[in-house]
Amino acid sequence: TRSRTRMARAALDSAQARLLDTQTTVTLNAVVAHLNLLRCRVLRELAQENVARHESIVQQAYERLALGADTQADVAQAQSRLKRAESLLSEADAALQTAYATYTRTTGLEPRHLEEVLPPPGMPSDVETLLQIAEKQNPTLAMYLQEIRAAKGEKELNESTFFPSVQLEAGPSNSDRGGNRERWVYSFDVTVGVQWNIFSSGADVEGLRSASAKERAARQNFYDFMDSLRLDMRSTWDSYQAAKEEYAHYKEAIIYNQRTCDAYHQQFLLGTRSLLDVLDSESELYTSRSQAE
Repeated sequence: TRSRTRMARAALDSAQARLLDTQTTVTLNAVVAHLNLLRCRVLRELAQENVARHESIVQQAYERLALGADTQADVAQAQSRLKRAESLLSEADAALQTAYATYTRTTGLEPRHLEEVLPPPGMPSDVETLLQIAEKQNPTLAMYLQEIRAAKGEKELNESTFFPSVQLEAGPSNSDRGGNRERWVYSFDVTVGVQWNIFSSGADVEGLRSASAKERAARQNFYDFMDSLRLDMRSTWDSYQAAKEEYAHYKEAIIYNQRTCDAYHQQFLLGTRSLLDVLDSESELYTSRSQAE
């Protein structure tokens, strides 16, 4: 009875942990969809601005062609870069539409007023602290622990079939055993029953082996997930730290790219810079801004 109760409780706890794990996964997917939609919106704005800047360059190239300062080849080169910028805008539009659909499908809501998502205020300062929190609060880990307990309860239940079962019944009773209905006999009986299935055609042995194998498999799943969790946490932490450093470098690069663009535009108008220099500087600025986002 104790084994059945333990197994039932472990199975219930495992189901609850599995439900929490599913809820956490759905929530995480919603956060990812939220962030991706915000990112795609900004990338689309950057692509649109990039097209506008190239349209301005093409217009300048036509004006300089009319004045004889540029050639038809320069105009064709500017138009080629404009078409490339328009293709990037088309890609950004498609990615934005996909992000909208993903957000709606994941959350069941229409994306209206999406707020910026910031890192949690209690973010640990090192990966070891993060691992300790994950080992205590990860729902998938709790689910595997409960599955081990359920498998252990099933194993104990199968082991109990190798031992005799004892039933004890005690209580008072009234009866007319003598056949005289006017005379009832009162008694207090105690009955002990012992049942021991000595031979069960090997089913009990195989049942125990199966339960033992399930317990070993549950433990192996737990250890495998623990190793994967630690690896994923360390990899994610390293990526997070690298992303912060990359973002800081890209922010500085954007400043220098913007200064270069402004200087090359002025020098281009004065005739000291070629149109190719201007187009390359615009390409570098757009790349830095997109990578930073």
